[in-house]
Amino acid sequence: KKFQGGLSVHLGFKGQFQQDELVPSVMGGAEYVISNQWSILGDFAGERKKYMVNAGIRFFIWDDLVMTVSAIDVGHSIYSTPLYSAGLGYTKFL
Repeated sequence: KKFQGGLSVHLGFKGQFQQDELVPSVMGGAEYVISNQWSILGDFAGERKKYMVNAGIRFFIWDDLVMTVSAIDVGHSIYSTPLYSAGLGYTKFL
């Protein structure tokens, strides 16, 4: 959902059937657009009472080419050492 002022949010739910039980998981996040080229990201995901929080930034090189840098599980709730992710995304559909 996009709101005025550059904020957009998302929320999702997944239920998996595993060995006679339903394992629910939830995720959600937000992106705040700072300028035409920069945005800040934050999200959470988890299941079975273990949730991780991620944070990142996006740099829009062109309208359809985006570089993203993220810190994964910033609260160390699942992983004991910091994890980082970087990548390029091409968003133009054929």
